[in-house]
Amino acid sequence: MLKKLVSLLMILGSFIHADTPVSGVNFSQAVYQEREIINSASQKSKKYIPVQTAQRGSELVYVNSIINKSDIARKKLVVDNPIPFGVRYVAGSASCQGSCEILFSIDGGKSFKKGEELYVIFGTAKRLAKESEYTHIKYIFPLIQPHSQTRMAFKGIVQ
Repeated sequence: MLKKLVSLLMILGSFIHADTPVSGVNFSQAVYQEREIINSASQKSKKYIPVQTAQRGSELVYVNSIINKSDIARKKLVVDNPIPFGVRYVAGSASCQGSCEILFSIDGGKSFKKGEELYVIFGTAKRLAKESEYTHIKYIFPLIQPHSQTRMAFKGIVQ
């Protein structure tokens, strides 16, 4: 029972929020496992199955949605998405629908930069941060039209 509870907390640990609450804009999230299925014509396709619990080594897909229910276009909407504790970010998997800038943090969300600009410093040694060291992903949407929806996603592996 405790193992299932810990697994569920790791899955749901990804909370999204805007830097400033925006009226008329709703956020939601879902966690899926991607499965490949073969139909009767032997064609492969992907199916996303909602996750309740996950085993170590499971690859999960975190999908977050923004719905602008208002009559006003929203400019520069920022979503800070922590990578759940116990989950390792899958390299190159962060994406968004439409236009957005994607930044990453390796310091618990204190600072954000593009992946190629993130460095880890040990004394006098400096190296590019590994994507497995990312702690947060920030999505910056320049514009979200009235009465529209957009999505962002990333993959993670349960450790």
